[in-house]
Formats: sequence, C-alpha cells, structure tokens
Amino acid sequence: MTEEELHTEASRILKALLARRQLKHADLADALSKVGVNESVSSIKGKLHRGTFSFAWMLACCKALELNKIILDDKNM
Repeated sequence: MTEEELHTEASRILKALLARRQLKHADLADALSKVGVNESVSSIKGKLHRGTFSFAWMLACCKALELNKIILDDKNM
C-alpha cells in the first residue's frame, strides 16, 4: 500500500465511523473539545479530506466518540 492509499484509508475509516453514528464534522468538533482537543470544523474537514492526521489525533477522535474498538479488517472474522 502506498502512503497516499494509507491516507485515503485512514480518512475513509474515520468518515465511516461518523456516518454510522450519523454525526457531522461539528459534532466531532464538539466531542473533541470535551476531551481537551480544540479543532475547528474547517480543520476537521481538511484533515479528513487529506487523510493527513496523526494516530494520536485518531485516538483522540475515538476517545471523543466513546469508541472502544475499531475493526480494520474483518475479512477473517
């Protein structure tokens, strides 16, 4: 997998998490602020569009969304 493909996959995963919970970018911004991460809606949109965000930021999003696990590949389950 190329780096660009990894960025796309990371973005796809987080967008899917938001969609499953019927959340918008503003909802994520609000949830992040509650765990001490201040991000504007436009910043979140940019990160998701580019797929260029750190794993630490992804973990902050998971914590903010109260996610306990993410299955990255469920083909073998």
